[in-house]
Amino acid sequence: GARELPLPALRPLGVVKVGAAVDDLEQARKELVVEVRVGQRLLASWSAADPIDGNPDFVAAAGRAASAPKAPGQMAVEELFLYGVEQERDGEEEAAAEIYEQVLGRDPRHVAALLKLAWRSYRAADFQRAEGYIARALARDGSDPRIHYVAGVVYRAAQRWGLAQDALWAAIRYGGPPAPAYAQLGEIAIHRKRYEEAKSILRRARS
Repeated sequence: GARELPLPALRPLGVVKVGAAVDDLEQARKELVVEVRVGQRLLASWSAADPIDGNPDFVAAAGRAASAPKAPGQMAVEELFLYGVEQERDGEEEAAAEIYEQVLGRDPRHVAALLKLAWRSYRAADFQRAEGYIARALARDGSDPRIHYVAGVVYRAAQRWGLAQDALWAAIRYGGPPAPAYAQLGEIAIHRKRYEEAKSILRRARS
């Protein structure tokens, strides 16, 4: 039967080892199926019945030279996005931004890439550009709390207080982490000199 195994923190292009005991090794060699999922989202899969490299042991073939890393143009969209994340973590922000744009060239409404570029535009104080990325993300999924939170932060920075509040409340309503959104809402209330409202909201951020 299917067995779920927790994975440690995944690092793009890194290596994670997970072990599991099996009762019948020979049967496992023929029937083993490995899937990597985040929630219901399938990131990767491998089947002993149809191994990618013709090797049913799910290990590198003895004596076989390791294959060269894929060029970005050969990567699937999700692989390309994760490559961009890796570049960003290594401090290569310009390279990462170019990769996220390449992702959008292949999937114009890729939410994660749009949000990465929205944050980048926000940090550059290019709020109009950030709002453009947010609008495209919302067109893909209007109930994603991540999008609404980023929208709230950007609108707040642009001093569009009403839109910021609406977006941040939406982020909470759609199930996003409430504390960061409450903190943003509390700071907006302080800026607007609504101090009692701010105290109430900030108490909720700490709870």
